Amino acid sequence: MPATKQSSSDRLDQSVSITAEEMRLPGEARVKLEQGGHVVVTKYGKPHAALLSWETFALLGPMLELIEAGAVVPPEALMTEDDVTLLNELARDEHVAPSEEALITALLAETPEQERQRMARISARSKKASKKGTKGGA
Repeated sequence: MPATKQSSSDRLDQSVSITAEEMRLPGEARVKLEQGGHVVVTKYGKPHAALLSWETFALLGPMLELIEAGAVVPPEALMTEDDVTLLNELARDEHVAPSEEALITALLAETPEQERQRMARISARSKKASKKGTKGGA
């Protein structure tokens, strides 16, 4: 029998629903959820559960379905706000330092033989450094 796609209503059927009155949330938590945010519930001072606004849950639902189905999640989907900020800053950084420009020019001008020799030197240095590290630890 072919697998069927789990819909949002199926996901709700697997959930436990409670009324807002049954879950006495502090005012600050209610406001945060109404603003589309999330609330972290702690137990013994450690994160235990998370509450999401319905809008946020609706946005994340398809991603959860993919993860549960074993799909690979693109790294961009797991980026934090700081990661996105850094990515945007790097995208705007058009300044190339003179030393970077010189290195890029030199690498692009290399013949295949020069590149092979350079890589062999790097490999030899790595092996030498590795041997020094094992001698000191023995």
